[in-house]
Amino acid sequence: MPPVTDYAIRYSADSGVTWSLYSHQPSTATSCRVVVANGNTYIFQVAPVVSGGVGVYSASSVPVTPYSPTAKPDAPSGVVGVKRGAVMSLSWNAVPRNAGGPVKDYVIQYRVNSPQAVWRTYRDAVSSATTAQLRLRPGYSYVFRVAAKNLAGTGMYSSESAPITI
Repeated sequence: MPPVTDYAIRYSADSGVTWSLYSHQPSTATSCRVVVANGNTYIFQVAPVVSGGVGVYSASSVPVTPYSPTAKPDAPSGVVGVKRGAVMSLSWNAVPRNAGGPVKDYVIQYRVNSPQAVWRTYRDAVSSATTAQLRLRPGYSYVFRVAAKNLAGTGMYSSESAPITI
């Protein structure tokens, strides 16, 4: 058998439906750093390269989602509140793609529906859920906004919700 002169590395972002060959300097090292886009999930395969060509590719790796530890999450969208008695039921769409790692919490802010009113942070338990039940002072109209939080910090706030009177 001829000696290995390189390793071919290929990756897929669609669970192996299509593959891209990773371009790199030839090397017989059995590990390397692969640069791909943050926030996408990839699988990888490796094959030895010999003088006769590329050998058989390995089984696929476990799925890997790289992220930047300094990238804060994108803003959530679709913040909607529904009054249920004395409780405000708030929901929003999860961050669609997060290049900064998994969302650990959502920060909820509210204010009385007036441009001069100050945003206040609602104190609740740490949760990556996209719903919350809020108890606020009745008889007022409120607007809400939400931000996702990961290890890098709190991202941008969503657009504010439509006003809701409790």
